[in-house]
Amino acid sequence: SKYLQLLDNPDISTLSHDLTGAEYRIAILALLHMYTGILYENANDYETELYYLKHARHYSEQINDTFTLNIINYILGRVYLSLQKNDSAFVYLQQSYDYHFRTRKPASGVLLTLGKYYLAAGKDKEAVNYIRNALSDSRKEHYSRGVIASSLLLSTIAWRQGQMDSSLYFANSALATAQEMRAPDLLLRSWSELVAYYNSINRSDSTVKYQALIIHFKDSVFNSKQAQAFKNIDFDERQRQHEIENVKKASKDRLQKYGLLAGLIVFFIVA
Repeated sequence: SKYLQLLDNPDISTLSHDLTGAEYRIAILALLHMYTGILYENANDYETELYYLKHARHYSEQINDTFTLNIINYILGRVYLSLQKNDSAFVYLQQSYDYHFRTRKPASGVLLTLGKYYLAAGKDKEAVNYIRNALSDSRKEHYSRGVIASSLLLSTIAWRQGQMDSSLYFANSALATAQEMRAPDLLLRSWSELVAYYNSINRSDSTVKYQALIIHFKDSVFNSKQAQAFKNIDFDERQRQHEIENVKKASKDRLQKYGLLAGLIVFFIVA
């Protein structure tokens, strides 16, 4: 998440030093619920994420932790947008945006998500304004992922509006930043955007070039997953053998104990 980068020490750096012990524990609970929710988002389990985020919001409201509350509102807006519940998304995004406006804190994530909201609502003009501001803020913050995401959205919008030169400019800009980062997922998104662009203008040579990069990337990911799967199989087998050995040892120990007990019983009977 973009906003997690704002926290040098995410467990405590945003918490006021004036908190009581009880308030501090509530603040930590809010952060833990928020991070747990984000983990579920990475697994595309949005319903469970909402459960944790709502608890996180409740805890933050109890101690008036406006900074964490703002992050939670932003994430809630993003989640509801993913669930296509645009009205709910807008409510939380607007609350987060208002906080940024008042405090003049970095707002690239909120601006970009608001751009996506207006894009989903078919309001391209408003979407472009927010996304351009998100791109500008991302550059100021040196937030490369925001630069790439904003550039790709602007490329898509320009392409839909028939502004092909602008579309290519933003797509190439995203690719250049992704190459600097050496981030596979962002390279894949940039290549996919360029495939769509060149395919639309019937440039088969360039289309094939970027399609080949995508195929090679996916093959590499698949092979690495296969290798990990084999490692997991090997680990599972070794674990199974270890469990068998433990069962054998436990059985042997029990037999020894029973033998010793039987010997003692015979000894006492003879005595």
